[in-house]
Amino acid sequence: MTCLVLAACNSPYAEAEQAHERKEAARQKQLQAQRKQARAAGLEPAKLLGGEWVCVTIGGKAAGGGRAPTLTFGDDGRVTGFSGVNRFSTDYTSARGVVRFGQLVSTKMASDPDRMALERSFLEALTKVDSFSVEAGLLRLQQGKEPLVEFSH
Repeated sequence: MTCLVLAACNSPYAEAEQAHERKEAARQKQLQAQRKQARAAGLEPAKLLGGEWVCVTIGGKAAGGGRAPTLTFGDDGRVTGFSGVNRFSTDYTSARGVVRFGQLVSTKMASDPDRMALERSFLEALTKVDSFSVEAGLLRLQQGKEPLVEFSH
């Protein structure tokens, strides 16, 4: 008589994938809870929503020369935009003058050195942002009180 025994194997790859899925599910749940809390407290960043913001200055210098970088805040907690050469997206959280961006994801096209420098300075500025203000149709993304990037609607 011949017996065949099948045993389930958990490969390291499968375990890592499951761990990643659990971590991502927990992160999404946390983001949803934060958005729900902000809405309940009346802290929804309504001034950020509602269309595309076009970059006017980066570090106090004009962002001109070709197509300017842009930002669009979604009510789903995502920001999308154009960074000067590439498209990008990230998560964001905000409440009463405070905004934080998650890890930026971007396409990887190349362009002339000036456009690439503009894009680098724009994306670098976004990683430093911790607050914002909106006055007279001008959005200022700041680090503390220092304006890093300014946008118009």
